[in-house]
Amino acid sequence: LLPDYTPEDVIGSPYAPTNYTCNPTLCPNGDEDLVWLRKKLNDMGLYLMLDFVPNHGACDSEWMQGDGINLYVRAPSGVSNPKRYMANGVAYGSCDPNGDSWTDTAQFNYWNPATRALLLKQIKRVASLADAIRCDMAYIDMNDYFENTWKTELSAWGWKKPATEFWADAIAAIKAEYPNTIMLAEVYGDWFTALQDVGFDYTYDKEYLDRLKSGHMDNIRGWLDYTQPRMNKM
Repeated sequence: LLPDYTPEDVIGSPYAPTNYTCNPTLCPNGDEDLVWLRKKLNDMGLYLMLDFVPNHGACDSEWMQGDGINLYVRAPSGVSNPKRYMANGVAYGSCDPNGDSWTDTAQFNYWNPATRALLLKQIKRVASLADAIRCDMAYIDMNDYFENTWKTELSAWGWKKPATEFWADAIAAIKAEYPNTIMLAEVYGDWFTALQDVGFDYTYDKEYLDRLKSGHMDNIRGWLDYTQPRMNKM
């Protein structure tokens, strides 16, 4: 379809942001253009939902300079694996300790308070410009899930599990400043319960979609029965 295509034509992955500022190609007036778009939508009875990618960012981010490398999960000293870590030791984004990594992304370290503070600042900026926020792969940054994925790397650098969940802290901060913001979490499996409990207004119901595709009515009914107490948030 694009016979003159080269890799240099790709400016980056939409799931590997460097920061949350308006793209000047799309918004030459910066935030003002997004504010205008939101008002147009609101006047039609529609909301503006923006995306937030919490788990990982761009491999060439300026945040990685100097001590900023500690904002990311890093390989244990002396360990190299080009499928899991960059040349500088920063881990590629992943949700599985034994699975493939997303090699167009760099993995944030959610056990570093500085990382949490940086990402909270970013998501609050998104909240200032939107009616709703869809949080990409939100469940993999819950403390227990994160530990299971990165316990080898986290232990090697002496990081300790935080006392609170990032999402509980972030949503409380967002709601305090922007109380009408609707928070939606991308989630698979049973993690929808935990994400609703930390404050998300809505969660994905991917399991229901998969069961519908299977066409097995007993499995569909079983899932509806199981999720019934939570269904109004799914």
